[in-house]
Amino acid sequence: MDARALQGAVGFVGITLGVLPLVQYLVTGRIGLWRFVVGAEPPVPWLYPVLVLVVAVALLAVLHRRERDGG
Repeated sequence: MDARALQGAVGFVGITLGVLPLVQYLVTGRIGLWRFVVGAEPPVPWLYPVLVLVVAVALLAVLHRRERDGG
């Protein structure tokens, strides 16, 4: 898989499991998409989406730097 496709996949996961559940949590107080992943809401419902978002942003930065440097 080339770097651009991997960046797209990481971005998609970051948006669907990070940004959207956080917005949903801010609006409704629930994290609907995570119910499919973990089965029930965790004790701290915003923690999983924040962790996914942080990892996705860090991974995108690494992939972008790697692509920019020619690796």
